[in-house]
Amino acid sequence: MNKYPFVLLMLMSISNLSLAQKAHEYFLKGDRSFKKEEFAKAAEYYEKITNTDSDNAQAFYNLGVAEAKRSQKEKALKYFAKAAELADNQKDRAAALYNSGTLLLSEKDQLDKSIELLKEALRNSPRDKAIRKNLAKAIQLKKQNQQKKQDQNNKQNQNENKEQQQQKKQNQSQNKSQNQNQKENQKANKDRNKKKQEEEKDGKKQNDTPEKKKKDKSVESEQKRRALDRLQSVKEAESKVRRKIQRSRGHTRHTGKEW
Repeated sequence: MNKYPFVLLMLMSISNLSLAQKAHEYFLKGDRSFKKEEFAKAAEYYEKITNTDSDNAQAFYNLGVAEAKRSQKEKALKYFAKAAELADNQKDRAAALYNSGTLLLSEKDQLDKSIELLKEALRNSPRDKAIRKNLAKAIQLKKQNQQKKQDQNNKQNQNENKEQQQQKKQNQSQNKSQNQNQKENQKANKDRNKKKQEEEKDGKKQNDTPEKKKKDKSVESEQKRRALDRLQSVKEAESKVRRKIQRSRGHTRHTGKEW
């Protein structure tokens, strides 16, 4: 009964050895294709390894490099992430993170992610000059993009201010034109009223015919005559009063017991 577990273990060992040999063969073929810059063919060999050994960090790393060379960025990033996850030492993990961060350097909207990956790579390999260099480049690109965006915003604001000023000038011009029109209308109305008054005055003069003037003169003469008559009456009344006063002064009238 003990021989069955032993046989099973032997079979498992032989299977693992066979897989390891196959993986080694695929690595060699993949590396040869990679050196010939046959990146698609190299990727096929590395992928065969991952299909049978899903924990092979080196196979995922090499597959990521091959896909990156083929400009298959999304696939490369996926394989580098898997390689970083499976890496059993900081150096390999740093290499996978470095490649991921470097791939994202050309993506303006992914610079934050690139900086994050490169910082993580540097924490795993603090003395790596290449990581430091690309991290500094990513930070510089981010600053440049921020400055460029700020400049664009400033330019946009300047254009908006310029448009507002132009609109303000246009409104002022329109207001000036409206005020000018209003003044002209007021002057025209004033001139029309003046002309109308003059016409009414001329019409009134025209209505002063000789007959009307004669009639008016007759009325005026009658009024003067009546005024003279009233004045004469007043004078006569005053004369009577004076005569009466004079008569009363010449005769003193005594009453009763004045002596």
